[in-house]
Amino acid sequence: MRSALLGILLLDSVLLMAQAVPSPTAGAGNTPQDAEAQRPETAPAPAPEPRPKVYVEVGGTWNRFRPGGDSWRGGDARVIYSGFTSLTPFASIGTLNSENGTQVTASAGSYVKLHKNFFSIVGASVAPNARTTFFPRARFDVSGHISIPPVQGLILSTGMTEIKGYSNGDGGRIFSVGSIYYTPVGIFSGNFNFNQSRPSGLRSTSGQFGIMHGAQGKFWISAGIGGGNVAYQLLAGNPFDVRYSTVNFFGSFQKWVSRDAGFSIRFDRQRALDNFSRYSLKPGLFFNF
Repeated sequence: MRSALLGILLLDSVLLMAQAVPSPTAGAGNTPQDAEAQRPETAPAPAPEPRPKVYVEVGGTWNRFRPGGDSWRGGDARVIYSGFTSLTPFASIGTLNSENGTQVTASAGSYVKLHKNFFSIVGASVAPNARTTFFPRARFDVSGHISIPPVQGLILSTGMTEIKGYSNGDGGRIFSVGSIYYTPVGIFSGNFNFNQSRPSGLRSTSGQFGIMHGAQGKFWISAGIGGGNVAYQLLAGNPFDVRYSTVNFFGSFQKWVSRDAGFSIRFDRQRALDNFSRYSLKPGLFFNF
């Protein structure tokens, strides 16, 4: 059963941002804070106002599955520090629970500025073994992002994610290519993923597209769609391959109620065709210091 769950988690890491660790690829799942951290450099305004250096976000999550009516509930907290010149580290902790048990995961990483037109994102997460498995045992992300000066506001990216399971050989690998484009009317982003599950070696593909509209310090509205194929091997009893298609829709709203605080809410609907549907609601609060 854990192999089956890991197959779903491999899908989630591509289509649902793997909530504990932001995806390193510039894709539709990025939060407004991630998008701001990736924004291409522009000439600084005269006498810029000092920016808050610490961003803190706390939230809850509720997931409902159909058919069956099972529910997953949990929460998470995330911190981003932007006081360094070349590094923007982040860390998070999250938990999910159901009637069968609870599992906790922790993650850390950083944006690494290597050049005015190039930066990298590295991250890792771990989750101790528990009676119920929601998260992979370990996950490692690395990506590179380059802005294209002839096309103002355009960033191209490529990345790799390595997922480790709890049984020997379980896991997966994701190779991603993507882009994010900053325009006066909104931020457009998309990515395409090549996925490989282990130990079966089965391969699948998926992708996302999203748009954000608004302004930092005021509000952000975002929406997007993702989809793809899922392929993994179920090892319970006689091994057999599992393949199906999935599609995910999401929308979110983030609003500042003061200079340094606000709230956010996000809704996801994931439909695994001929398999299950998942509805997810994630409210949150954020603060700048």
